[in-house]
Amino acid sequence: MTEPVLVSPRLIYVERVIGIPDLELFDLSKDGKTALALSNKTGSYQLAALDVRGGQIRLVSHGKERVAWARISNDSQTVCFSRDFGGKEEHQLFTVPLEEGEEEEQLTRLPPTRAFNFNWSNGDDRIALAGATRETNAVWTSGLSTQATANTHRSFRTDTGSSTRNGPRMILESASPPRQQNTRPHWNLFSCPLRRTMTQ
Repeated sequence: MTEPVLVSPRLIYVERVIGIPDLELFDLSKDGKTALALSNKTGSYQLAALDVRGGQIRLVSHGKERVAWARISNDSQTVCFSRDFGGKEEHQLFTVPLEEGEEEEQLTRLPPTRAFNFNWSNGDDRIALAGATRETNAVWTSGLSTQATANTHRSFRTDTGSSTRNGPRMILESASPPRQQNTRPHWNLFSCPLRRTMTQ
């Protein structure tokens, strides 16, 4: 004969709290109409969009692999997001229309890469991605029509990047490894044409 197991009322409350859906704001469209958030409502972290004037949350991405980060294009039409495969911090970039109804498309086919940050070019035709492989940190650019990815710069650490208003250039800061032990890295500011090599 088995004895019934009594569950502590406190444990029931803990389970309820853990079961509360998580929602994190990622981006706001440039036209000010749509908020993009990360939600675990489906059991996997996926993108959801919400009209800022009110309404229901609608899913933008689908699947079981979690979305790590996302940005809305400057024209407020497309979302680029990084997806983490198997929880191994091996990211690939995908694009999907902000309006519902279309499937996401894989933009990059990188070797195992941890994406730190990425951003749209001013004309929404390229994505600049700062990330790291096992060998090095780097910045890649990827065209939306060609889906080709080119490694444009290698560095010890790459931080923020942004597109300039006057042309297809990217501004980022990067650190060189320290030359001596117990010294700080040397930080540089770079201006990178998105289709050419990096200049300092």
